[in-house]
Amino acid sequence: MLNRLRRSHRGLEAAGAEIAALLNAKAPDPVALPAARWNLATLMTQHMAMEDRHLFAYLVKDPRPEVARIGRRYREEFAGHFGSYADYAKRWTAERVAEDWPGYQIAARDQLRLLSERIAQVERDLFPLVEGCSINGRGAISTNWARDVFAVKDSIAPQR
Repeated sequence: MLNRLRRSHRGLEAAGAEIAALLNAKAPDPVALPAARWNLATLMTQHMAMEDRHLFAYLVKDPRPEVARIGRRYREEFAGHFGSYADYAKRWTAERVAEDWPGYQIAARDQLRLLSERIAQVERDLFPLVEGCSINGRGAISTNWARDVFAVKDSIAPQR
C-alpha cells in the first residue's frame, strides 16, 4: 500500500505539472485547463480517500501514543487542506478564470505549491512511521471525499 500511495503522489505531481504548464499561456485554454483541473481534483479525492482509509486509519490505531496523536493530527489537517482546495476550486469558476487570468495564475500556482509541500510532508513525516508495516487494512473513512469533489465539478467545468 505504501508503494501505491507513493505512485499516487507521483500521479498528483504529474497532474499538477500539467496545470503548471497550462498556466504559462497568455490566456486560459478553455478546454485543456478545465480538464486538467478536474483530473487533479479527481486524483486528489481518490488519493485522500486512500490515505484516510489506509495510512491515517493505521496511524490513529498505533499503540504508540505519539504516533496515534500524529495520525489524528494529520487526518484532521489534511481534511482541512482538501476543504481549502475545494473552496479555491469553487471560487475560481471557468468564467472567473477567463475574466481574471493573472489572478488565477497566482492562485493556482499557490495551490500547486501547497500540494507539493503536503506530498513532501507526508513522505517525510508519515511514511517512515509505517515503513515495513502492512497498512493494507481498511479503516473507517473520516470524510466524505466524493461529496467535496462533486461540489467543485460545476465550478471547474465550463458552462455549456
